[in-house]
Amino acid sequence: MWDPNIQPTASFEDAARVMGLQRARRLWDYYDVMWQRKDAEAEAIEHCLAREAAKKNYVWNDEMDGEPQWRMAPHTYVKYHRASLTQKGCVGGEYLADEDFMKFFLKRNPQCAIKARSPHIRTGWTPEMERLEQAKQTGEQERAERKGLLVSA
Repeated sequence: MWDPNIQPTASFEDAARVMGLQRARRLWDYYDVMWQRKDAEAEAIEHCLAREAAKKNYVWNDEMDGEPQWRMAPHTYVKYHRASLTQKGCVGGEYLADEDFMKFFLKRNPQCAIKARSPHIRTGWTPEMERLEQAKQTGEQERAERKGLLVSA
């Protein structure tokens, strides 16, 4: 059974030896077309994910251990997970774990980057804060007046 986590060992030369040169070329061309189609589909999925994230105004929460940095289509993930398997001593996923490569990847694919904001206030004064402070004072005054009416009644 085919395992997507293990790079296939068959090469073009092996296929040409087994099935003939012309048939192996057609097969490799078919694989190339299918790979390009999957790449285009993955890019469309990533653009949809980016539009969805822009609509939601993505906010990360405290339940996560860290802030998410990127989202990508499954095909893109598998492609970059398997990309390092040809290098000696690699088990897969080294590119995805490398900070410099991910910066390069997100610069080339901005649709995959997540621009999340914290739910905690980490900035200084804003006009909205003044309105909230005024509303708080108004509410406290109204509560104090109600208490005064209830006590005297």
